[in-house]
Amino acid sequence: MASKYKFTYYNLRARGEPTRLVLAYAGVDYEDVRIPFDLKSEEWLALKHSGKCPFGLVPILEVEGVTLCESMAILRFVAKRHGLMPSNDLQQAKADMFAEGVYDLENEIVRAIVHADPAQQKVLMEKFNKESLPRKTKYFEKILEKNSKDEVYCLSFADICFFSFYNSYIAKGQLDPPDVLKDCPRLTTLYKKVRDEPKIKEWIEKRPETAFLRTPRASRPKRSCFACYLQLLQTMPSYKLIYFPLRAKAEAIRMVFAAAGVDFEDVRYTMDDWISKYKNSGISPSRQLPVLYVDGKVLMESKVILSYVGKELNLAPKDNFQLAQADVLAHIINDLENVLSAANRHEDSAVKEKALETARKEVIPDKCGYFEKFLAANDKEGFFLEDKLTYADIVVFTFLNSYYLKGSAEGVPEELKAFPKLHAWYELVRTQPKIQQWLKTPRPDLGEYPY
Repeated sequence: MASKYKFTYYNLRARGEPTRLVLAYAGVDYEDVRIPFDLKSEEWLALKHSGKCPFGLVPILEVEGVTLCESMAILRFVAKRHGLMPSNDLQQAKADMFAEGVYDLENEIVRAIVHADPAQQKVLMEKFNKESLPRKTKYFEKILEKNSKDEVYCLSFADICFFSFYNSYIAKGQLDPPDVLKDCPRLTTLYKKVRDEPKIKEWIEKRPETAFLRTPRASRPKRSCFACYLQLLQTMPSYKLIYFPLRAKAEAIRMVFAAAGVDFEDVRYTMDDWISKYKNSGISPSRQLPVLYVDGKVLMESKVILSYVGKELNLAPKDNFQLAQADVLAHIINDLENVLSAANRHEDSAVKEKALETARKEVIPDKCGYFEKFLAANDKEGFFLEDKLTYADIVVFTFLNSYYLKGSAEGVPEELKAFPKLHAWYELVRTQPKIQQWLKTPRPDLGEYPY
């Protein structure tokens, strides 16, 4: 019998509610720990300094003596355990794609909400409401429209992500579909069906009073499908990766292909060509890169693509829990990439330099400390997970190699000397024959690492 979960988050919906909804739908008994949304509260300070929060953040999920963090990694883990994850790798990746699309919207609206400058907050919210939200919503609708012939019922965690975000952030807790869905009939139907699932309805009616925002009672139960339209890939795929002539968010994906010895088409558009020729061409439904084409079917979101190719090419852990840990590491790197990208976008040079210095002296070393502890907990052969190279090793290695050594095949960054296990791990990954071969492959068009 599986051990009981302990899920800890603020007494908010936000990034905790999708996991609560998945557990409710699955009928799982768990400990729902809610702490005040007050960074000075005794409950939060005690938890933060208890050692249970690897990054000093919530949510966290405690299970079988191990603590998982990162909301999306937790969500995927419980979804896999309780039948809300599609069974096929490509279907899983597409479900991840939708969930990550919702997560991107959440990140954008949260940045606007918490901005310290009221004037800038207003600008950011206006941009979100007039540009980002309608654009992404129409994209979701087009995906459902394209696959509307598939009538098989197969609720997935992606449905729940969709409902939770649009209900809490956009509908302000009202259970009627928000106005942004009024011209999206398939999304409106999806919203209602998730809302009216019997166990979702039961959770909404009985859950504790939760800020952001209180929800009235739901109505008649129905069924839904967000993963229904995902097509099963039956043949050995061909791969086409599209990105810029940069390392950044695509290099780890390229290196997974290289480490697996699998050919792929590595398409690199200049920024000028992307803006003038390709951005609005339909190549990327979200108008963002990277994208991966698998036999003509498109995947987006760099870490979703990374996870997918890792699984497909036997560079992923076999155990669901370790897969969740691999996702944790990938999302940490995604967070670091976003920190550096945000710093570089500052127009004020002094603010920019201060932000980059904070990243260099505080943020990145702090995460290296976590990586050191992670490696210490693995008693295998020096890798992050299991006793072999996985995409988790590759995504962390690629970031450290690109940030500190600009892609060099030689040496270990001086900055890693303070972390002996991480230092040894870096050398272990660096000297893997196919990693060495990839690092030494001339790519003269590849630009400077942008961070």
